[in-house]
Amino acid sequence: MLNPAALHEAIHMMLAAYAATGFMVAGVHAFFLLRNRESAFHRNACGIPLAVACVAIPLQFLARSERSCGREIPAGQARGDGAHFETAKGAPLIVAVFPTARKSGLIMP
Repeated sequence: MLNPAALHEAIHMMLAAYAATGFMVAGVHAFFLLRNRESAFHRNACGIPLAVACVAIPLQFLARSERSCGREIPAGQARGDGAHFETAKGAPLIVAVFPTARKSGLIMP
């Protein structure tokens, strides 16, 4: 949390959590609303989290944490996070990365 990008990342993750939780809760109430379309409780309970999620998503774009983190995190470290160092035709999809991957001194020991 002492990283210069910590504030931007915390704001980004907080907004993402509001959006994801809002859509998840709305989905649960939408399921019950499909079972009983006249339920006023589920109709109102579906609208509130949808409103929260729909407000959080545009705020994600306004927060623009990727630009500030791009200035504060060196390109070598950012590139090393993916451990995909060379461009290749038909490159494989990398699902997991081990932090010991080193190439061209991008990741510091």
